[in-house]
Amino acid sequence: MEKLISPQRRMILKAILVLTIFQCCSAFLRTPLDVMSRRFLNQRTCGHQGKLVMTAVRTEESVVEATRRTVASTIRDDLKDLDQRLYAAPFAYGSKVPTHADCINLLDLELEDGAGPHSRRLCDILVRDHYAIIKLPRSSSSSLDQMWETADKFFGMDQKEKALAGGKMSKAANNVGVIGWGQMSDGNEFLEMRLTANGQIFPPSLDDFIPDFTSSTRRARELLMRASKAVVVAAERKVGLRRGGLSNLLDDGRMHADGSLSSTQHRFCFYKSSSQVAFEAHTDTTFVTVIPCSKIPGLEVLSPEEGWIQPESSSGVDQTCSVIVMPGEMLQVLTGGQFQAAIHRVTRSSSSEGGSSAQDRVSAPLLEQIDNKSILLEADTPGTRSEEVYGGGGEYLRRKLKSLTGTSLFDLHSVLVQPPQFAPSNRQEERGNA
Repeated sequence: MEKLISPQRRMILKAILVLTIFQCCSAFLRTPLDVMSRRFLNQRTCGHQGKLVMTAVRTEESVVEATRRTVASTIRDDLKDLDQRLYAAPFAYGSKVPTHADCINLLDLELEDGAGPHSRRLCDILVRDHYAIIKLPRSSSSSLDQMWETADKFFGMDQKEKALAGGKMSKAANNVGVIGWGQMSDGNEFLEMRLTANGQIFPPSLDDFIPDFTSSTRRARELLMRASKAVVVAAERKVGLRRGGLSNLLDDGRMHADGSLSSTQHRFCFYKSSSQVAFEAHTDTTFVTVIPCSKIPGLEVLSPEEGWIQPESSSGVDQTCSVIVMPGEMLQVLTGGQFQAAIHRVTRSSSSEGGSSAQDRVSAPLLEQIDNKSILLEADTPGTRSEEVYGGGGEYLRRKLKSLTGTSLFDLHSVLVQPPQFAPSNRQEERGNA
């Protein structure tokens, strides 16, 4: 029989067989770069919807995977809620601008320490709209201006200089998210920064290319962290936790005497995507996300009652010293779902001169995290005083936190980013990054 097949035909058949096997393997192993990058950027995107359930035969489940599955089972309500709300988020372009912004002064929140009318109003707004606007002290405008100038200088450098200054974006060792500079396939650029134990901005080479990079960025970071702490202090009071039950877990950069980097990230973003929606709808795997109002509006938050809202464009917002605060997935989990993680996206703003050309947005969000080395302890939760959530009131939250006792916050974060029972789908690749 072999004699009936010529050597040339046999070689062709072998080549076809090898190519077929290669293509099949590639289809299973291929993961889009942007899907990986956005997971590392601590975000749950619409691309994570329609997850593909993968089954595998294993003789023995690792301890790490068993732990992740236990955590996933405990927070299944939150995972289900996040996916359902992202599924329901409208893809169409179009948003509303609030006629008047309800801004809350940071100094009022700090004076109340979470137990006053301004703090209660902040919580009510966050529960209703999933975002709130906090006005920083007017003296902070100069620090924010310097931060914006620093960001503009960085993104104004050529690609080679940015790569040298920020370092190539890579997974942070023994930490959440990524670090360094990277450009996505849609053109968007991100610079991910952390804080060292001695208060320096990392990557350290940034100061070599832009003098005073660390000092100008650190001053702005401290202001943004004050806003995030005010949110958490107010939230822990509202759900009935003792003072410090959540806020003491915040990663403020002082927890890293061992030389490791902070979990909290300060991110410079340069949205250059040609799509009308420059960054698609997602939630942040953070405790709180704090976004200084940019001179180029584009942030849109999905309000349960109003749909897509452009908070930065609201009348009454002082863009020189105001920030948008949004609950992240970690805050949703640790408050029993009372503060839902905000679904938000970035759209391209039309030029004010004629409205025909779109402008590239620079943003500088602080992604406030809990120290990932912390272990959750059983919380002191006076259930009878807590607000009702999921129909179970404070008892639901108490039982949930008790179930999470002893859980590493690093494990909790990793489960939120990628639940163990799911594998990433290609839906985001098919949508072309919106």
